[in-house]
Amino acid sequence: PGDLAFARPAARPDAILVEPVLPEPAPPAEPARTRPRTVAAARAAQLHPDSALLGEKYRQEGGVRRFSVESSMDVRASPFGHYDARFIAAVQQCWYELLERQRYTLDRMGKVVLRFDLEFDGRIGNLIVAESNVGEIYTLLCQLAITKPAPYERWPIEIRRVHQGDSRHIVFTFYY
Repeated sequence: PGDLAFARPAARPDAILVEPVLPEPAPPAEPARTRPRTVAAARAAQLHPDSALLGEKYRQEGGVRRFSVESSMDVRASPFGHYDARFIAAVQQCWYELLERQRYTLDRMGKVVLRFDLEFDGRIGNLIVAESNVGEIYTLLCQLAITKPAPYERWPIEIRRVHQGDSRHIVFTFYY
């Protein structure tokens, strides 16, 4: 009842030829995102142009904070706002440089919590490790990130007038 051969049927002279409509080519796919190989490359990719602080300015609900610095200082609406932002940026930059020298490869997970006093003249005092679960080397890197850039800027006179006392108690949390 029919020919099952895999051949094209012969064209009939009275048949109308219809050209097949080919779909339009798809737009080029976005290049695949690659993971940065070094801390410096990751830092350069995340630099936010409106801030001295490194990293993107968002938090996702349920996300995991890895490889970041968090401070107890509220830099948004306080008399210390600009001073605190520069202080946090200096600590963060030093920490990233120390990790780069150690060739940190995101092989550890955990956090280090440091408590210390920031004196009015920029010195660091009473630095203690409140919590650490990443080992001595990475804990020491966090301590160095705070003490190495010291002494920091002196507090501006306006802040000295507003703040009672010559030091502030600060808590820094480093996430690996």
